[in-house]
Amino acid sequence: MSVQVSVSGARLSRTGLSLTGDCTITFFARRDTDTGDYSVTLNAGNSANMSGASMEVGVNAADRLYSAYNDGASGVEVNTHAVGGGATSWTVGTWKFVAMVRTGSAWTVYEAPAESTTALLALASFSSSYTGTVSEIRVSDSPFGATYRWAGDARGLRAWSDDLSTTELALERRSLDSAVRTANLVASWPLAASGSATTDNSGAGLSLTSAGTITTDTDPAVNAGTASVSVAATTSAAGLARSSGTASTTGAATD
Repeated sequence: MSVQVSVSGARLSRTGLSLTGDCTITFFARRDTDTGDYSVTLNAGNSANMSGASMEVGVNAADRLYSAYNDGASGVEVNTHAVGGGATSWTVGTWKFVAMVRTGSAWTVYEAPAESTTALLALASFSSSYTGTVSEIRVSDSPFGATYRWAGDARGLRAWSDDLSTTELALERRSLDSAVRTANLVASWPLAASGSATTDNSGAGLSLTSAGTITTDTDPAVNAGTASVSVAATTSAAGLARSSGTASTTGAATD
């Protein structure tokens, strides 16, 4: 079972991490509510409640995955891509697999429907991005306040201190409970049920902290079979502030 977070305050976080240099963060997420504006699925960066610099991913007002770099000073996204284009539409009720990969100083964000064999789509890399230590990860939280919190489900959150290849990402896309790649694995949070939503099963003991009431929902059917890992190129758009208003792999999920 997946866990459900909401704009009403149900959210998850982990501080005290130390991801420097190359790193990867992956997770599954489903939209449950269309807020009509930006909603932040996950933040990765530093400082309490993401008041410092960070990278974030979520859904924009055009119902597409976006990712952004917050500089921690001006309080706005100083570099954003896939706003209104590039990424595919993310409708309410749809599960996606999302990966954030930092190689050197550049971040690349990948997306794919979790319940199909559609190829991973690579969104354009950032010209400006967060290069510091990722000391915390937050699910359904935003430095811009509760209005922009994610309202939906989350599953299979993982972090590595290395940049995973697209072939490795395709394997992670087919596993809900456990990381396929264990080398450089920092933590693995299955987010399997409300009672164990905070558990890290990597052996590192890096449990999440929960706020609000975490509830349980259904899992994505990620065991869809063979998944292409070809990467499609997209364009980028920089400087957009938040609005107010071909290899293949086969694998089955562990449920």
